[in-house]
Amino acid sequence: DNYSFTGLTTSGTNYTVSKLALTGAAIAGVTTTYGTPANTGAVTFTNVIASDVVTPGTATLVTPSYSSSNNLKAGSYAQNVTGTLTGTDADNYSFTGLTTSSTNYTVNKLALTGAAIADVTTTYGTPANTGAVTFTNVIASDVVTPGTATLVTPSYSSSNNLKAGSYAQNVTGTLTGTDADNYSFTGLTTSSSNYTVNKLALTGAAIADVTTTYGTAANTGAVSFTNVIASDVVTPSTASLVTPSYSSSNNLKAGSYAQNVTGTLTGTDADNYSFTGLTTSGTNYTVNKLALTGASIADVSTTYGTAANTGAVTFTNVIASDVVTPSTATLVTPSYSSSNNLKAGSYAQNVTSTLSGTDSDNYSFTGLTTSGTNYTVSKLALTGAAIAGV
Repeated sequence: DNYSFTGLTTSGTNYTVSKLALTGAAIAGVTTTYGTPANTGAVTFTNVIASDVVTPGTATLVTPSYSSSNNLKAGSYAQNVTGTLTGTDADNYSFTGLTTSSTNYTVNKLALTGAAIADVTTTYGTPANTGAVTFTNVIASDVVTPGTATLVTPSYSSSNNLKAGSYAQNVTGTLTGTDADNYSFTGLTTSSSNYTVNKLALTGAAIADVTTTYGTAANTGAVSFTNVIASDVVTPSTASLVTPSYSSSNNLKAGSYAQNVTGTLTGTDADNYSFTGLTTSGTNYTVNKLALTGASIADVSTTYGTAANTGAVTFTNVIASDVVTPSTATLVTPSYSSSNNLKAGSYAQNVTSTLSGTDSDNYSFTGLTTSGTNYTVSKLALTGAAIAGV
Protein backbone atom coordinates (compact mmCIF):
# COMPACT_ATOMS: atom_id res chain seq x y z
CA ASP A 1 0.00 0.00 0.00
CA ASN A 2 2.98 2.28 0.22
CA TYR A 3 3.53 2.10 -3.55
CA SER A 4 1.63 2.83 -6.66
CA PHE A 5 2.21 1.42 -10.26
CA THR A 6 0.44 2.38 -13.35
CA GLY A 7 1.61 -0.69 -15.38
CA LEU A 8 4.08 -0.95 -18.27
CA THR A 9 4.18 -2.05 -21.80
CA THR A 10 7.66 -2.58 -23.17
CA SER A 11 8.64 -0.28 -25.81
CA GLY A 12 9.93 -3.26 -27.79
CA THR A 13 8.95 -6.94 -28.40
CA ASN A 14 11.35 -8.45 -25.96
CA TYR A 15 9.53 -11.78 -25.40
CA THR A 16 10.59 -13.99 -28.28
CA VAL A 17 9.14 -17.40 -29.26
CA SER A 18 11.50 -18.97 -31.80
CA LYS A 19 10.16 -21.35 -34.43
CA LEU A 20 10.37 -25.00 -33.59
CA ALA A 21 12.79 -26.74 -35.90
CA LEU A 22 11.07 -29.82 -37.27
CA THR A 23 12.95 -33.03 -36.61
CA GLY A 24 12.60 -36.68 -37.52
CA ALA A 25 11.71 -35.71 -41.08
CA ALA A 26 11.11 -38.72 -43.34
CA ILE A 27 9.63 -39.48 -46.73
CA ALA A 28 7.82 -42.81 -46.89
CA GLY A 29 9.02 -45.50 -49.25
CA VAL A 30 6.92 -46.17 -52.36
CA THR A 31 6.79 -49.29 -54.55
CA THR A 32 4.85 -49.41 -57.81
CA THR A 33 5.01 -51.14 -61.19
CA TYR A 34 6.09 -49.61 -64.46
CA GLY A 35 3.13 -47.97 -66.14
CA THR A 36 1.21 -47.54 -62.89
CA PRO A 37 1.68 -43.98 -61.58
CA ALA A 38 2.07 -43.62 -57.79
CA ASN A 39 2.33 -40.56 -55.56
CA THR A 40 5.62 -39.85 -53.86
CA GLY A 41 5.92 -40.89 -50.26
CA ALA A 42 4.18 -39.03 -47.43
CA VAL A 43 6.45 -36.51 -45.62
CA THR A 44 6.32 -36.84 -41.83
CA PHE A 45 7.96 -35.32 -38.78
CA THR A 46 8.28 -36.57 -35.21
CA ASN A 47 7.84 -33.30 -33.31
CA VAL A 48 4.82 -31.48 -34.68
CA ILE A 49 2.76 -30.55 -31.65
CA ALA A 50 -0.57 -32.30 -31.42
CA SER A 51 -3.45 -30.32 -32.91
CA ASP A 52 -1.15 -28.04 -34.92
CA VAL A 53 -1.86 -27.86 -38.59
CA VAL A 54 1.44 -28.05 -40.45
CA THR A 55 1.65 -29.35 -44.00
CA PRO A 56 5.00 -29.99 -45.73
CA GLY A 57 5.42 -29.69 -49.50
CA THR A 58 4.81 -32.70 -51.72
CA ALA A 59 7.89 -34.83 -52.20
CA THR A 60 9.39 -35.01 -55.65
CA LEU A 61 11.73 -37.50 -57.32
CA VAL A 62 15.41 -36.83 -57.68
CA THR A 63 16.39 -37.04 -61.34
CA PRO A 64 13.39 -38.97 -62.65
CA SER A 65 13.72 -40.61 -66.08
CA TYR A 66 10.86 -41.31 -68.48
CA SER A 67 10.19 -43.89 -71.21
CA SER A 68 8.97 -43.44 -74.76
CA SER A 69 5.40 -43.58 -73.47
CA ASN A 70 6.25 -40.91 -70.85
CA ASN A 71 5.99 -43.34 -67.98
CA LEU A 72 8.53 -43.27 -65.17
CA LYS A 73 11.18 -45.81 -66.01
CA ALA A 74 11.64 -48.91 -63.90
CA GLY A 75 14.32 -48.35 -61.27
CA SER A 76 14.84 -46.76 -57.86
CA TYR A 77 14.79 -43.05 -57.15
CA ALA A 78 15.64 -40.83 -54.18
CA GLN A 79 12.87 -38.47 -52.96
CA ASN A 80 13.18 -34.84 -52.02
CA VAL A 81 11.01 -32.30 -50.21
CA THR A 82 11.73 -28.58 -49.92
CA GLY A 83 11.54 -26.58 -46.65
CA THR A 84 8.23 -24.98 -47.57
CA LEU A 85 5.48 -25.49 -45.02
CA THR A 86 1.82 -24.55 -45.21
CA GLY A 87 -1.10 -24.78 -42.89
CA THR A 88 -2.54 -22.72 -40.03
CA ASP A 89 0.43 -23.31 -37.77
CA ALA A 90 3.18 -23.52 -40.37
CA ASP A 91 4.78 -20.25 -39.27
CA ASN A 92 5.60 -21.76 -35.92
CA TYR A 93 7.94 -24.30 -37.43
CA SER A 94 11.10 -24.30 -39.47
CA PHE A 95 12.25 -26.96 -41.91
CA THR A 96 15.29 -26.98 -44.16
CA GLY A 97 14.03 -29.66 -46.54
CA LEU A 98 15.08 -33.30 -47.00
CA THR A 99 16.52 -35.64 -49.59
CA THR A 100 16.24 -39.33 -48.72
CA SER A 101 19.56 -40.97 -48.04
CA SER A 102 18.50 -43.98 -50.14
CA THR A 103 16.52 -44.54 -53.32
CA ASN A 104 13.27 -45.51 -51.66
CA TYR A 105 10.87 -44.86 -54.52
CA THR A 106 10.89 -48.10 -56.54
CA VAL A 107 9.34 -48.77 -59.94
CA ASN A 108 9.35 -52.48 -60.58
CA LYS A 109 9.50 -53.88 -64.12
CA LEU A 110 6.16 -54.70 -65.73
CA ALA A 111 5.83 -58.43 -66.28
CA LEU A 112 4.79 -59.01 -69.87
CA THR A 113 1.58 -61.00 -70.23
CA GLY A 114 -0.42 -62.55 -73.07
CA ALA A 115 2.80 -63.73 -74.73
CA ALA A 116 2.19 -65.66 -77.94
CA ILE A 117 4.15 -66.91 -80.93
CA ALA A 118 2.18 -66.80 -84.17
CA ASP A 119 1.39 -69.95 -86.12
CA VAL A 120 3.46 -70.63 -89.23
CA THR A 121 2.63 -72.94 -92.13
CA THR A 122 5.04 -73.59 -94.99
CA THR A 123 5.93 -76.35 -97.42
CA TYR A 124 8.97 -78.58 -97.31
CA GLY A 125 11.85 -76.90 -99.10
CA THR A 126 10.44 -73.39 -98.60
CA PRO A 127 12.11 -71.75 -95.59
CA ALA A 128 9.84 -69.59 -93.43
CA ASN A 129 10.59 -67.36 -90.47
CA THR A 130 9.38 -68.44 -87.07
CA GLY A 131 6.20 -66.80 -85.79
CA ALA A 132 6.04 -63.22 -84.59
CA VAL A 133 6.25 -62.89 -80.80
CA THR A 134 3.57 -60.61 -79.30
CA PHE A 135 2.36 -59.44 -75.88
CA THR A 136 -0.94 -57.93 -74.77
CA ASN A 137 0.32 -55.39 -72.25
CA VAL A 138 3.17 -53.43 -73.84
CA ILE A 139 2.28 -49.80 -73.26
CA ALA A 140 1.53 -47.80 -76.41
CA SER A 141 4.53 -45.91 -77.78
CA ASP A 142 7.04 -48.07 -75.91
CA VAL A 143 9.72 -49.73 -77.98
CA VAL A 144 10.14 -53.31 -76.77
CA THR A 145 11.45 -56.07 -79.03
CA PRO A 146 11.43 -59.74 -77.99
CA GLY A 147 14.01 -62.21 -79.24
CA THR A 148 13.38 -64.16 -82.43
CA ALA A 149 11.52 -67.39 -81.83
CA THR A 150 13.33 -70.64 -82.50
CA LEU A 151 12.09 -74.16 -83.15
CA VAL A 152 12.09 -76.81 -80.47
CA THR A 153 14.11 -79.83 -81.62
CA PRO A 154 14.13 -79.11 -85.36
CA SER A 155 15.08 -81.98 -87.67
CA TYR A 156 16.69 -81.63 -91.08
CA SER A 157 16.70 -83.69 -94.29
CA SER A 158 19.60 -84.79 -96.47
CA SER A 159 19.38 -81.48 -98.34
CA ASN A 160 19.47 -79.62 -94.99
CA ASN A 161 15.86 -78.50 -95.29
CA LEU A 162 13.57 -78.61 -92.28
CA LYS A 163 11.72 -81.89 -92.39
CA ALA A 164 7.98 -82.01 -92.93
CA GLY A 165 6.16 -82.13 -89.62
CA SER A 166 5.01 -79.90 -86.77
CA TYR A 167 7.28 -78.16 -84.31
CA ALA A 168 6.80 -76.20 -81.09
CA GLN A 169 8.31 -72.70 -80.99
CA ASN A 170 10.31 -71.07 -78.22
CA VAL A 171 11.45 -67.56 -77.35
CA THR A 172 13.84 -66.64 -74.54
CA GLY A 173 13.24 -63.87 -72.00
CA THR A 174 15.68 -61.51 -73.68
CA LEU A 175 14.19 -58.13 -74.59
CA THR A 176 15.74 -55.28 -76.57
CA GLY A 177 14.62 -51.82 -77.59
CA THR A 178 14.61 -48.38 -76.02
CA ASP A 179 12.14 -49.35 -73.30
CA ALA A 180 13.08 -52.99 -72.77
CA ASP A 181 14.51 -52.39 -69.29
CA ASN A 182 11.06 -51.48 -68.03
CA TYR A 183 9.68 -54.94 -68.71
CA SER A 184 10.35 -58.48 -67.57
CA PHE A 185 9.72 -61.67 -69.51
CA THR A 186 10.53 -65.24 -68.59
CA GLY A 187 10.34 -66.65 -72.09
CA LEU A 188 7.77 -68.93 -73.73
CA THR A 189 7.46 -72.31 -75.35
CA THR A 190 4.24 -72.84 -77.30
CA SER A 191 1.92 -75.40 -75.75
CA SER A 192 1.33 -76.95 -79.16
CA SER A 193 3.48 -77.57 -82.22
CA ASN A 194 2.25 -74.59 -84.23
CA TYR A 195 5.04 -74.36 -86.80
CA THR A 196 3.96 -76.71 -89.59
CA VAL A 197 5.96 -77.89 -92.58
CA ASN A 198 3.65 -79.58 -95.08
CA LYS A 199 4.89 -82.28 -97.42
CA LEU A 200 6.02 -81.15 -100.87
CA ALA A 201 3.71 -82.54 -103.56
CA LEU A 202 5.84 -84.16 -106.24
CA THR A 203 5.25 -82.74 -109.70
CA GLY A 204 6.36 -83.55 -113.23
CA ALA A 205 5.95 -87.26 -112.57
CA ALA A 206 6.78 -89.43 -115.57
CA ILE A 207 7.43 -93.06 -116.39
CA ALA A 208 10.05 -93.54 -119.08
CA ASP A 209 9.20 -95.24 -122.39
CA VAL A 210 10.33 -98.83 -122.82
CA THR A 211 10.73 -100.75 -126.06
CA THR A 212 11.68 -104.42 -126.14
CA THR A 213 11.11 -107.48 -128.29
CA TYR A 214 8.82 -110.38 -127.55
CA GLY A 215 10.69 -112.92 -125.43
CA THR A 216 13.17 -110.39 -124.10
CA ALA A 217 12.13 -109.29 -120.62
CA ALA A 218 12.61 -105.57 -119.86
CA ASN A 219 12.09 -103.57 -116.71
CA THR A 220 9.30 -101.04 -116.64
CA GLY A 221 10.28 -97.43 -117.19
CA ALA A 222 12.15 -95.37 -114.62
CA VAL A 223 9.85 -93.13 -112.57
CA SER A 224 11.05 -89.54 -112.28
CA PHE A 225 9.94 -86.19 -110.86
CA THR A 226 10.98 -82.63 -111.65
CA ASN A 227 10.96 -81.14 -108.14
CA VAL A 228 12.84 -83.48 -105.83
CA ILE A 229 15.32 -81.25 -104.01
CA ALA A 230 18.97 -81.92 -104.79
CA SER A 231 20.65 -84.28 -102.28
CA ASP A 232 17.34 -85.68 -101.04
CA VAL A 233 16.93 -89.44 -101.20
CA VAL A 234 13.44 -90.22 -102.49
CA THR A 235 12.67 -93.46 -104.28
CA PRO A 236 9.34 -94.11 -106.00
CA SER A 237 7.88 -97.58 -106.32
CA THR A 238 8.69 -99.66 -109.38
CA ALA A 239 6.25 -99.06 -112.19
CA SER A 240 3.97 -101.90 -113.26
CA LEU A 241 2.05 -102.62 -116.43
CA VAL A 242 -1.63 -101.92 -116.78
CA THR A 243 -3.45 -105.15 -117.75
CA PRO A 244 -0.46 -107.13 -118.98
CA SER A 245 -1.18 -110.23 -121.10
CA TYR A 246 1.04 -113.31 -121.38
CA SER A 247 1.66 -115.94 -124.02
CA SER A 248 1.74 -119.74 -123.75
CA SER A 249 5.41 -119.52 -122.78
CA ASN A 250 4.55 -116.94 -120.11
CA ASN A 251 6.23 -114.14 -121.99
CA LEU A 252 4.60 -110.73 -122.20
CA LYS A 253 2.67 -110.61 -125.42
CA ALA A 254 3.67 -108.28 -128.21
CA GLY A 255 1.75 -105.03 -128.01
CA SER A 256 1.70 -101.70 -126.18
CA TYR A 257 0.87 -101.24 -122.53
CA ALA A 258 0.25 -98.29 -120.23
CA GLN A 259 2.42 -98.09 -117.11
CA ASN A 260 1.38 -97.31 -113.57
CA VAL A 261 3.15 -96.37 -110.32
CA THR A 262 1.52 -96.11 -106.89
CA GLY A 263 1.98 -93.20 -104.49
CA THR A 264 4.32 -95.15 -102.21
CA LEU A 265 7.70 -93.48 -101.64
CA THR A 266 10.76 -94.79 -99.83
CA GLY A 267 14.18 -93.44 -98.98
CA THR A 268 15.69 -91.30 -96.24
CA ASP A 269 13.69 -88.22 -97.21
CA ALA A 270 10.48 -89.82 -98.48
CA ASP A 271 8.38 -88.54 -95.58
CA ASN A 272 8.91 -84.98 -96.76
CA TYR A 273 7.08 -85.58 -100.05
CA SER A 274 3.62 -86.60 -101.17
CA PHE A 275 2.68 -88.40 -104.37
CA THR A 276 -0.72 -89.65 -105.52
CA GLY A 277 0.59 -92.10 -108.10
CA LEU A 278 0.51 -92.01 -111.90
CA THR A 279 -0.82 -93.95 -114.87
CA THR A 280 0.70 -92.98 -118.20
CA SER A 281 -1.69 -91.26 -120.54
CA GLY A 282 -0.49 -93.41 -123.44
CA THR A 283 0.70 -96.98 -123.91
CA ASN A 284 4.43 -96.31 -123.73
CA TYR A 285 5.72 -99.80 -122.89
CA THR A 286 6.08 -101.52 -126.27
CA VAL A 287 6.79 -105.18 -126.99
CA ASN A 288 7.68 -105.59 -130.65
CA LYS A 289 7.02 -108.83 -132.48
CA LEU A 290 9.90 -111.29 -132.63
CA ALA A 291 11.10 -111.70 -136.21
CA LEU A 292 11.27 -115.42 -137.03
CA THR A 293 14.70 -116.53 -138.17
CA GLY A 294 16.22 -119.72 -139.51
CA ALA A 295 13.17 -120.32 -141.70
CA SER A 296 13.43 -123.34 -143.97
CA ILE A 297 11.21 -125.65 -146.02
CA ALA A 298 12.17 -129.33 -145.87
CA ASP A 299 13.29 -131.17 -149.00
CA VAL A 300 10.78 -133.51 -150.63
CA SER A 301 11.44 -136.34 -153.08
CA THR A 302 8.69 -138.31 -154.74
CA THR A 303 8.01 -140.17 -157.98
CA TYR A 304 5.87 -139.06 -160.84
CA GLY A 305 2.30 -140.08 -160.14
CA THR A 306 2.81 -140.26 -156.37
CA ALA A 307 1.48 -137.14 -154.73
CA ALA A 308 3.58 -135.79 -151.82
CA ASN A 309 3.04 -132.89 -149.45
CA THR A 310 5.32 -129.93 -149.71
CA GLY A 311 8.10 -129.71 -147.12
CA ALA A 312 7.50 -128.85 -143.48
CA VAL A 313 8.21 -125.19 -142.67
CA THR A 314 10.39 -124.68 -139.58
CA PHE A 315 12.06 -121.84 -137.67
CA THR A 316 14.96 -121.82 -135.22
CA ASN A 317 13.76 -119.18 -132.72
CA VAL A 318 10.18 -119.99 -131.80
CA ILE A 319 10.12 -119.90 -127.99
CA ALA A 320 9.43 -123.24 -126.34
CA SER A 321 5.77 -123.80 -125.45
CA ASP A 322 4.56 -121.16 -127.91
CA VAL A 323 2.04 -122.30 -130.47
CA VAL A 324 2.98 -120.80 -133.86
CA THR A 325 1.96 -122.44 -137.13
CA PRO A 326 3.26 -121.26 -140.52
CA SER A 327 1.25 -121.63 -143.69
CA THR A 328 1.62 -124.73 -145.84
CA ALA A 329 4.38 -124.40 -148.39
CA THR A 330 3.44 -124.33 -152.08
CA LEU A 331 5.39 -125.07 -155.24
CA VAL A 332 6.78 -122.33 -157.38
CA THR A 333 5.44 -122.67 -160.94
CA PRO A 334 4.30 -126.29 -160.82
CA SER A 335 3.62 -128.05 -164.16
CA TYR A 336 1.14 -130.85 -164.68
CA SER A 337 0.86 -133.76 -167.14
CA SER A 338 -2.14 -134.88 -169.22
CA SER A 339 -3.22 -136.96 -166.25
CA ASN A 340 -2.96 -133.90 -164.02
CA ASN A 341 -0.02 -135.32 -162.13
CA LEU A 342 2.90 -133.09 -161.26
CA LYS A 343 5.43 -133.47 -163.96
CA ALA A 344 8.76 -135.06 -163.19
CA GLY A 345 11.35 -132.38 -162.38
CA SER A 346 12.55 -130.14 -159.55
CA TYR A 347 10.62 -127.27 -158.09
CA ALA A 348 11.33 -124.47 -155.64
CA GLN A 349 9.03 -124.18 -152.63
CA ASN A 350 7.44 -121.07 -151.19
CA VAL A 351 5.65 -120.15 -147.94
CA THR A 352 3.80 -116.87 -147.30
CA SER A 353 4.20 -114.67 -144.18
CA THR A 354 0.89 -115.79 -142.73
CA LEU A 355 1.14 -117.31 -139.25
CA SER A 356 -1.55 -118.90 -137.14
CA GLY A 357 -1.76 -120.41 -133.69
CA THR A 358 -2.35 -119.13 -130.16
CA ASP A 359 0.91 -117.17 -130.07
CA SER A 360 1.29 -116.18 -133.70
CA ASP A 361 0.62 -112.49 -133.01
CA ASN A 362 3.89 -112.29 -131.13
CA TYR A 363 5.95 -113.13 -134.19
CA SER A 364 6.62 -111.63 -137.59
CA PHE A 365 7.60 -113.44 -140.78
CA THR A 366 8.16 -112.12 -144.27
CA GLY A 367 7.72 -115.43 -146.08
CA LEU A 368 10.31 -117.64 -147.84
CA THR A 369 11.11 -119.06 -151.24
CA THR A 370 13.73 -121.80 -151.24
CA SER A 371 16.97 -120.77 -152.86
CA GLY A 372 17.09 -124.09 -154.71
CA THR A 373 14.61 -126.49 -156.28
CA ASN A 374 14.32 -128.88 -153.37
CA TYR A 375 11.02 -130.52 -154.26
CA THR A 376 11.94 -133.34 -156.65
CA VAL A 377 9.62 -135.52 -158.76
CA SER A 378 11.58 -138.43 -160.16
CA LYS A 379 10.53 -140.12 -163.38
CA LEU A 380 8.34 -143.15 -163.02
CA ALA A 381 10.19 -146.31 -164.17
CA LEU A 382 7.92 -148.19 -166.51
CA THR A 383 7.34 -151.80 -165.49
CA GLY A 384 5.53 -154.85 -166.95
CA ALA A 385 6.92 -154.08 -170.38
CA ALA A 386 5.72 -156.53 -173.07
CA ILE A 387 5.67 -156.80 -176.85
CA ALA A 388 2.50 -158.25 -178.19
CA GLY A 389 2.66 -161.36 -180.43
CA VAL A 390 1.99 -160.86 -184.06
